[in-house]
Amino acid sequence: MVTNILTVEVSGFRKIKGNLCVALFDNPDSYNDKSNLQPIRSSCLLLVDDPQNLTFSELPYGSYAIAVFHDENEDFQLNTNFLGIPKEGMGFSNNPSIWKGGPDYEAMKFDFTPEQSTIAIKIKYLI
Repeated sequence: MVTNILTVEVSGFRKIKGNLCVALFDNPDSYNDKSNLQPIRSSCLLLVDDPQNLTFSELPYGSYAIAVFHDENEDFQLNTNFLGIPKEGMGFSNNPSIWKGGPDYEAMKFDFTPEQSTIAIKIKYLI
């Protein structure tokens, strides 16, 4: 049996410490309402390397978007300062700019196909 495996390669960590948390989305409605994120799959794993790879198996080919964050203090949430600026690193599929706020789904969307089965994401830190 052949399974579709999407490999996510995340790099650019300032420290190899904490967790890498990843969320996979399959439509704009599941992501664009930031107060009600609804990933189809999500995972947090211990960060052990840079780059850190993880896989999503048995995933149908199609369009997706990925958001990741470096959970340095291992509390499983993206910590922010008093202004709401993330204190932990973030990254998104297609590596869009995050300086003016998080990207929308369309900026992150990519096609998962037999020819495109790996996506590289660079972690960015704002502070």
